[in-house]
Amino acid sequence: MAIELPDVTEVEAAAANWRESQPRFRALLERYGDLPRALRHFGLLLWEQGLTQDAANVLTGAVALTPQDAALWSDLSGALHAGDRLADAAYCMAESLLRDHAQASSWLRLGTIRANLGEMESAEQAYKTALALDAELADARLSLGLLYFGLKRFPEAAHHLKIALAATAEPNPQVQACYGQALAHAGDFAEAAEALRIAVHLDPGNHVVAQKAAQARFIADLIAGVPLDAATGACLARPGISEKEAAKISRQAFHLLSAHGHKQAALGLGEARLAQDPGDPELDYLLAILRGEPVTRAPERYVASHFDQFAEEFDKQLTGVLGYSAFKPLAGLAEAHAVHIARVLDLGCGTGLAGPFLAQPGRHVTGVDLSGGMLEKARARGCYDSLLNTEAVAYLGAHDAVYDLIFAADVLNYIGELGDLMKNAAQALVAGGLFALTIETNTGADIALMPSGRFAHALDYVLAQAGEAGFATVATQEIQLRYETTGFVAGHLILLRRV
Repeated sequence: MAIELPDVTEVEAAAANWRESQPRFRALLERYGDLPRALRHFGLLLWEQGLTQDAANVLTGAVALTPQDAALWSDLSGALHAGDRLADAAYCMAESLLRDHAQASSWLRLGTIRANLGEMESAEQAYKTALALDAELADARLSLGLLYFGLKRFPEAAHHLKIALAATAEPNPQVQACYGQALAHAGDFAEAAEALRIAVHLDPGNHVVAQKAAQARFIADLIAGVPLDAATGACLARPGISEKEAAKISRQAFHLLSAHGHKQAALGLGEARLAQDPGDPELDYLLAILRGEPVTRAPERYVASHFDQFAEEFDKQLTGVLGYSAFKPLAGLAEAHAVHIARVLDLGCGTGLAGPFLAQPGRHVTGVDLSGGMLEKARARGCYDSLLNTEAVAYLGAHDAVYDLIFAADVLNYIGELGDLMKNAAQALVAGGLFALTIETNTGADIALMPSGRFAHALDYVLAQAGEAGFATVATQEIQLRYETTGFVAGHLILLRRV
């Protein structure tokens, strides 16, 4: 949005007042004998003193008198930025660059403002333009690397942070730690271990970074074929790593090895852990996947155990760390195509994150889930009229023409073959009722089982199964569902109607 500039007579009247009331401005005017230059220096002086609003007013007057001066627009942008007027600051910096496109430092500042506004795509382009103009501009390189890190684009983050670190005379432990973490997220555990070792050396009191360094080294050792006992011993020998922390590192390492395709190392670690804890439902299931055993759905005991353990941190992990965002758009899709909704079933309701989007006056909302721990969290939200600890497909099969809407976000990824689910969902819906669901999308086979234990489905397969069960497809929509270990997960929102 453009900012409004005063006309020349307004600026001259304000300058006359400042000349009378501000000795500093009067002195500047006498020194330069030029009103725009005096206003600029007066504005910069006020900015240095922390009077950002006054500085912006004075600099706005200077810009109004000489609107083709790129440096004045840049100064005004800086004062506005300092005063937290980010949108105005971005506009002024863009105006400066229209008049002098070749200023790398100005593109860097514009990128910073855009990033602060949450306009990450524009920020990225600004940083890249700055680097195109000056490949040695270390702050632009660093800013782009940190932007990519925040966007979870870890290979790109590692590339730029490596260059930024090499160009910096003074080592920065925070940047070094980000670089190491980016490498680990990208699956380069050996390089990550070395980068994080340096970060620990620079900041030995940072226990979080020390744990990440220990984890990267432990995983890199297992990939390299170091015996498990030796790798575990080396982990425990690190300063500050307790047996409890080493056990946590081992649990996480199993999942990371699996996700990044290090099957043999994951199998060896998983089987050793299972020997210490026989019957662990999570290890039983995930090791079966690694061994290539036939699996058609996640076992109930695995789902219940996994989510019971996960319940306390589930909301923070799912919506914060993983960025899961399907609840609101899926509910909105259902509302947009609904004729009448009186009874709602939230299938696999978890902690009830969908509840606020489903509960409305006059509706009866039921939630079902296998995890008792998750249901306790859902009960605390106060969005549900009833909550039941039961398996989803069986529950559907025990009800006839009850619900107007069945809502299933992040549920089908624990079920491989979908025939029974679709048939039972159609049975539980009234004629014309809606089935709103998400899938993790697979572009190859109809069903793909991931190392995480989750199923991905081909969209055509899901719609074909739905059609055989008596559903008509109302709408489908591509969505980026969540972030997983190796990247963002593509998915679909799907809305079906029982015919």
